[in-house]
Amino acid sequence: MTRVITTETRAERVIDKSRFIARLTPVADMAAVTAALAETRRIWPDARHYVYAWRLRDGGREKCSDDGEPRGTGGRPLLSLLQRAQIQDALLVVTRYFGGVLLGTGGLTRAYAGTAQLALAQAEIIVPRAYVSYTLELNYALYEKAKHFLAGLEAIIEKEEFAAGVTVAFALPAEKAEIWEKQAAEWRV
Repeated sequence: MTRVITTETRAERVIDKSRFIARLTPVADMAAVTAALAETRRIWPDARHYVYAWRLRDGGREKCSDDGEPRGTGGRPLLSLLQRAQIQDALLVVTRYFGGVLLGTGGLTRAYAGTAQLALAQAEIIVPRAYVSYTLELNYALYEKAKHFLAGLEAIIEKEEFAAGVTVAFALPAEKAEIWEKQAAEWRV
């Protein structure tokens, strides 16, 4: 099951004088990933490391980076958190300001993953709905009845045109498509 976050969340903590700042951001495509990474670097320009992981539904792509930290201590744990939570279309960055104390590989892994978990714990996570688009042409006499029926199916009306008949463009949750298909045949002009 795919899950997505609805808004950005942040969490911060200090471990042995190093400051760790997690930023979990919803992203829709590679352009958004690139922009959000650049924005993170602008927000905290003097940081030593920007460890990250991202996952996109489009193409099932994912990537992580330790950004100069010892291999496997930052990026891989962040990616594992996103995978276990089944979160897609998200970028998770943990920014580190080095405090002068070496944490060791285990300490780094715990610091990055623990800070990321704080941001994940604050996130509003939803299961996105798939929608199917339709266009319905009908006569004026059925217009109000059709609108009421579509509202009951949680349709999103995208466009209405009024001419000799009414044309309604709408999106419907995919799980309601079968109900719609049965009714639609009766209303077509």
